Amino acid sequence: MNRKLTIGLLVVFAALAVYALVVQVPKDNAAANTTATVAPVAYLWTVKADQINGVHVVNHVSGQGLDLVKETAGTWSLVRPGPQPAEQSLAASDASGLMTLAVDGTITTATDLASFGVLSPTLTVEVDLSDGTKLKAAVGNKSPTGTDYYVLREGETQVVLLSTAAQSTLANLVTTPPVVPPTATPTVPTPGPGTPSVTPLPSATPTATAALTAAATLPATASTPGAVATISLYGPTATP
Repeated sequence: MNRKLTIGLLVVFAALAVYALVVQVPKDNAAANTTATVAPVAYLWTVKADQINGVHVVNHVSGQGLDLVKETAGTWSLVRPGPQPAEQSLAASDASGLMTLAVDGTITTATDLASFGVLSPTLTVEVDLSDGTKLKAAVGNKSPTGTDYYVLREGETQVVLLSTAAQSTLANLVTTPPVVPPTATPTVPTPGPGTPSVTPLPSATPTATAALTAAATLPATASTPGAVATISLYGPTATP
């Protein structure tokens, strides 16, 4: 083998080894040790569901509203629509759902809040807490992308992006409140055409009954020789 060729190959292999040790190995180790960072999910409010004593939602477009209140005994009742008892499991689920209203982001550069529709909202929500405080929020316009709604929480100056699913949760509280479903009333089916009817058999007439009774009391032999006793529905007669 050519000596110069051998030396050239050794130089190439040495360069590849240096590259692997200095560049590639540290890069692979860094990639292996990198942990993906997932942004935490943000919610409109971060209180516990058992702290909620009341839920009030108003749809300013339709004029409808919901007033759901927890009584001292811990049971839920509807003030509007109502007053009437609430279906307890549905009411508790609706209250818990307010703690899962996802926020997709916050707009930090806006100065004109009116352009987001939050100053003349289409929907407002208020939550009463057990410590006496209230949480309020105003839902404004839909974002240009159609995936969020602009919302302003009371006491804040920055608009947040509420997911469309979260806005639907609030809107559904008004359209489908947790009312107690009506009790079904059993109905008796009406016979249709062609249904056979049953006619009771006629009972024995008093005359026939008396005749049969008289027949049962006749003596075993006739009292007059040659006479034959006969039984009639009109009573016993003797035939010579």
